[in-house]
Amino acid sequence: MTTISETSRSRPALPLWKAKAFAQWTLSHLPFGETLNHSLQRARGAFNDTNRLQVLVSQAGYLRALNGRFPLAGKSVVEIGPGWQGVGTLLLHLFGAGRIIAYDHQPHLRLIMMQGLAAVASDHVDKIAAASGLTSTSIKDKTDRIAACASLDELFKVMHVDYRAPADAAATGLPDHSVDLVYSYGVLEHIDAASLRAIFVESSRILSPEGRSSHNIGLHDHFQSAGCGNGVNFLRYSQGTWDFWCGNAMLYHNRLRAPDYLTMLASLGAETIWQDRELTDANIAAVKNMPIHPDFQRYSTDDLAASHLYVDFR
Repeated sequence: MTTISETSRSRPALPLWKAKAFAQWTLSHLPFGETLNHSLQRARGAFNDTNRLQVLVSQAGYLRALNGRFPLAGKSVVEIGPGWQGVGTLLLHLFGAGRIIAYDHQPHLRLIMMQGLAAVASDHVDKIAAASGLTSTSIKDKTDRIAACASLDELFKVMHVDYRAPADAAATGLPDHSVDLVYSYGVLEHIDAASLRAIFVESSRILSPEGRSSHNIGLHDHFQSAGCGNGVNFLRYSQGTWDFWCGNAMLYHNRLRAPDYLTMLASLGAETIWQDRELTDANIAAVKNMPIHPDFQRYSTDDLAASHLYVDFR
């Protein structure tokens, strides 16, 4: 593992990710910038049927495993960050969640997006059934009901969704010990450490005694597909440099490693019930051969290279 200083970098940053970072920094400072960014993403095909099916199958597999550890049918769920199309929201509904209270920092969910996602699930019902372990009949029944909705409010009623946006998952307003599950998928990495602590404290307050939090946390560099070639490139930069390029609402990634999350939870008195990580050969090789900023030198190779942390706690 090679050390790099702030004044002696071995090579310049890759221009493609910097160009994307600059574009999104610009959008983040414009009125309605998030909406404009979403429109641009749609225009370039980020929400096409192929990509939608991929994210549905991936998250369905994650929820299938969670359902094996903690049956979801009839459960009350707080979902953090449903995003623009509600992938997790739809899948939690398909798994039979009794009530889904979804929190987001902006009211992003759209009827056309959620119905489009449900249509993809319906059109590829065999693949969704195989990934989730649910029956094709139950999936079709629910997606058909969603397709028939004439408004977003009607869709929320059909799916048993209480959508709260703009709202704060660190201040839910829910009664103590009133929910069974707090859930997120690919969200917590975009939240700063102080806010994460507040969310974890709130989760502890609202969870029932037998409830749990379950989170899929992306530890990887989200510019991996923008020319970086691996999921650890951002570990070469100081906090100041990273904040310069990515310190805005659209791009923020806290760069916390798995031990940081687990240590934070332990410091709050949380009990980690289950955890796992994703490690790729490409990331391990990159960590061993690229310059790592001194801020990250205390971590093991595996801790630096891990691309996802999966964790259940209460």
